[in-house]
Amino acid sequence: MGVLTFAEFKSYAEFQLGNRSDVESATDQSADLYGVWVNFAYKALCNQNRFHGLRINYTFPELMIDNTGANTTAGTVYVDTPATILGTPHEVFDETSNVHLKWRPWSWYVDKTDRDTEASRNNPEYWIVYGAGTAAGSKKVYLYPTPDNTYSIYIYFRKKAVTLTGTSVTLIGEEWDQIILQMAVCEGYKWLREWSNYEKEISIVQEAIAGIIGHEQVSEVARDESIQPRSDYAIKDYYGGGK
Repeated sequence: MGVLTFAEFKSYAEFQLGNRSDVESATDQSADLYGVWVNFAYKALCNQNRFHGLRINYTFPELMIDNTGANTTAGTVYVDTPATILGTPHEVFDETSNVHLKWRPWSWYVDKTDRDTEASRNNPEYWIVYGAGTAAGSKKVYLYPTPDNTYSIYIYFRKKAVTLTGTSVTLIGEEWDQIILQMAVCEGYKWLREWSNYEKEISIVQEAIAGIIGHEQVSEVARDESIQPRSDYAIKDYYGGGK
């Protein structure tokens, strides 16, 4: 989790943007524009796979969630995802039967004409995402075969960043606080059409992001190398020199 609160983000962004009082009363929203820019920056950072001008994919481990509250009902063809899901689930697991469900496209599911037949109900083996769920933001995960009983379904997904308010902090690490602040400042310059200041600020943001991701990539290389055979052993085995 981060360290800076929403209120602190707003205060620091306001200072960097020149303490403009007109921005605070520019809309009739409950939050002034400084708060709007902070949340825009936070959500843009967390809800995308690529960053401003950088051809680098990145996922925040802190936002990878498993939901254990999706229980099936006999005869009901789907369960709802949480409303906080971003995109579609990554994996679906039946904890009751200890089965990893396989993904299938909607067209495949439509062809299963026995899905409404009571005699064909069983423990689910496949999952399909289609349509909006009951709660705003949720999605329907259809199951096949249609469940014949109650099963505890684990849905693994990436969580959306929620709106920051008051003393709330971010879901991601403290190392991203400064970047979120500078991105909020960028949002301010963009809304105010101060493009020269925006260009200067966005270059600082890009460099900071690249620095953090570069550190993560070094860690990934170290992990990969730890499970690979040493090259000298590989050469010996290839030429018959290994024992």
